[in-house]
Amino acid sequence: MIKWIAGAALMVITFHIGFHIERYYKKRADLYNDFLDFLRYTAREISHFKTNILTIIDDYTKCKKSTFSELLGKVRDDMINASTINIDTLYLKSDEIKEITKFFYSIEKSDFSSQELLLKRYDAEINEKACLFLKQKKDKGELAKKLCILLGIGIMIVLI
Repeated sequence: MIKWIAGAALMVITFHIGFHIERYYKKRADLYNDFLDFLRYTAREISHFKTNILTIIDDYTKCKKSTFSELLGKVRDDMINASTINIDTLYLKSDEIKEITKFFYSIEKSDFSSQELLLKRYDAEINEKACLFLKQKKDKGELAKKLCILLGIGIMIVLI
């Protein structure tokens, strides 16, 4: 009886680990897809209406609710307070956080014509990374989930 309970508990734990690993890769891909969406939205607003970046962030966060929108709200508050931009998330590595903060520092300090060039450059870079993270989500995330499920079933079989 104890073997059944221990096996079931270990199986549930490995299932849970697998789903968390998959969620990590999914959130990572979603963050970069949302950032790409934000870049394209910003490019349209700046090229057509010459809108200020703070107004663009306000409008974007009102329309879309996601993890990236929450990050944008914090970035907006940091930009208003003229403090350093702090992006704090588990789903991005330090070099990716530096890249995103560098974007906001650059877009805040530049004029409209250089903002358009900056947005085109970042669009190409982020599009490439978004495709890479989407591929990682499919390859690594789904694979880790399936392997953890099989590991849980294997543990259950061995213990019984």
